[in-house]
Amino acid sequence: MNFRKGRINSQGQQKGVDTLIVRDLMVLAQERSIKRAVVHSGDEDLREGIEYAQDRGVQVAVLGISAGGRTSQSPELVREADEVLLLSIEILRDTLKLATASLGISASSEESGAPSALVAVEQRGGDDLLAVSEPSMEYARDWLERATPSDVASLVGARPGLPSTLDTGLMRSVVRRISRYPLSEAERRASRVAFWSVIDSQSASDPIG
Repeated sequence: MNFRKGRINSQGQQKGVDTLIVRDLMVLAQERSIKRAVVHSGDEDLREGIEYAQDRGVQVAVLGISAGGRTSQSPELVREADEVLLLSIEILRDTLKLATASLGISASSEESGAPSALVAVEQRGGDDLLAVSEPSMEYARDWLERATPSDVASLVGARPGLPSTLDTGLMRSVVRRISRYPLSEAERRASRVAFWSVIDSQSASDPIG
């Protein structure tokens, strides 16, 4: 199995993934190294690579995530594929519950903006929310080392929001660490939850005022 994450440019954008996948399909098909390929993607830009592989006798299936009867796969890509494979939300539900539980998020926390299993599947196709947790907490610890007591007091006073510059810096830091862009809304929420967990821990051990 080949996993392609591409590269992250100076703006924190993920680039080159589609090109790498198409290249893999073309090279493996040309060299007769595969008879069947399963591509986990919904991007129409892969259609030409799939067609090239099919012309050389390779059967190509596209794998997607079905959430609430919806998928994010391009209709053109689906029509080109020999087979469409869908993972249901039920297959991923237990894993996602464990991920959110590990972040200290309960089912009732949805009202406060915390990520839910359903949101994670719909927005990101089942990505593990724990991936954003550690880099978010590390960013918070680094910020606390530089921040003055006044900075911390202002931040806590503005809760639940984060200043735009701080929020942007947090997201860029996470993107650099996990080498994936863009982040889903569920991942952004989980990142902020992890950030605040560090701030809250510091505030509890060193009360302000």
